[in-house]
Amino acid sequence: MKKDGRTTLVHKLDILWSKVVRKYGECEVCGGIGHLNAHHIISRSNYKLRWDLQNGACLCSGHHSLCNLSAHKNPAWFMDIWLESKRPQDKRYLIEMCQVSGPVKTYELEEKYNRLKELE
Repeated sequence: MKKDGRTTLVHKLDILWSKVVRKYGECEVCGGIGHLNAHHIISRSNYKLRWDLQNGACLCSGHHSLCNLSAHKNPAWFMDIWLESKRPQDKRYLIEMCQVSGPVKTYELEEKYNRLKELE
């Protein structure tokens, strides 16, 4: 089944966002350079932050989801200890963005194309 233009564009944005985050080149927790993943600090279901680079962290597979001190297995450690000590401005920004009231963010087609250009 062929995807429509909007679905394809979202997929392209997700892939490009991941590539840009992984360009950091090493795990931001341990400095490892193998099996790098792009992690959404705030869930990608939050469209307001889905393609925001401040919402991304380059992590090895262990610190992304496999070991006990990983962003997925221990999100409290990741947010409250690691993010607070390594990227406190980003933590404050993300919390602020999550507290902004208003309708759930949805991107119009033109906004998606603009976001794609920014990430490129």
